[in-house]
Amino acid sequence: ASRPSAGPTVPDVVGADFEKARDELRDRKLGWRFIFGTGNGREVVRTVPAADAPVTRGTTVQVYVAGPAPQVEVPDLDDEDCADVAKELGELGLYPRYPSGRAGTVSAQDPLAGATARWNDQVSVTCTPEQD
Repeated sequence: ASRPSAGPTVPDVVGADFEKARDELRDRKLGWRFIFGTGNGREVVRTVPAADAPVTRGTTVQVYVAGPAPQVEVPDLDDEDCADVAKELGELGLYPRYPSGRAGTVSAQDPLAGATARWNDQVSVTCTPEQD
């Protein structure tokens, strides 16, 4: 008889909506990277590593999605604390890029607020340090 592993395993998210899959991976303290396809739909078609594979906390799971990356509206990040924008962008499926570092408040962004982006796109965030 095999003993259950003490560590996390990859959840079985095949067939699930990709955002639900993200939530399951987050709950298990795992990372994710979506690879969008050319078909239709938001459902997960496979993961690497596969479901039930033992992994260590923090492992990034590649999640293959049937259809293309959905569009999202880029949020207005102006005057937000640069340390906080990664979480906000991540919730929308976007990734921050910090060409000037992460200290201070957001003074510029590209693309601009209200623009259309797709999941996995980067948003360039320019941070201006606080003046004493």
